[in-house]
Amino acid sequence: MKRNGKYAIMSDEAYAEMLRQRGEHLKELYRKERRRVLFGIDQKTRLRVVRAPREKTNLRHRLRKRGYVVGKMSNDVLVTAETMRSIKSEEHARRLGMKVLFNS
Repeated sequence: MKRNGKYAIMSDEAYAEMLRQRGEHLKELYRKERRRVLFGIDQKTRLRVVRAPREKTNLRHRLRKRGYVVGKMSNDVLVTAETMRSIKSEEHARRLGMKVLFNS
């Protein structure tokens, strides 16, 4: 048993068991939250369980570099006067479910 000052710290076996239980609890919590999101029910925690595919996040970055306005956590892509347009990138964005909007 390890000691920290005058307080006894748990044994190595007890510590390993605590970590195992914590991991199991987190796995179950994430599984439940993913199911809630899948069925359209409000989440009970602030865990981030839904992530955009890497392809989509990379495209959003490339669009911003070309001058498009892409909101955070949004599927709307705004074309402004300063935008260096790319028809190929716009089509790719549409295929990934993003909307290309024009600023009047």
